[in-house]
Amino acid sequence: MLLDSRHSDHTEESKLEGCIGDHMLCGGSVYIRCVSMTHKAIFCMDCCLRIIVPGKIMTYANLREYLKENEAVSVQLRSVAEGGNK
Repeated sequence: MLLDSRHSDHTEESKLEGCIGDHMLCGGSVYIRCVSMTHKAIFCMDCCLRIIVPGKIMTYANLREYLKENEAVSVQLRSVAEGGNK
């Protein structure tokens, strides 16, 4: 589970860049970076978990929609406002 606790001031249209939250499993910081012309990687700095997503994902709303539609990716994105810190 990705918790966007550090960025609780973001909106769904905020751009995904740099540190995008915390990895709830290990507590590490989760970042997003371009890895090719067509894809980005979401990765944890502590446990090295890495998930490849399409490069067209630019906002938290885009990421939520992608995760909702893609059953092959088992990731949840929670915000503090949703009670993700419980």
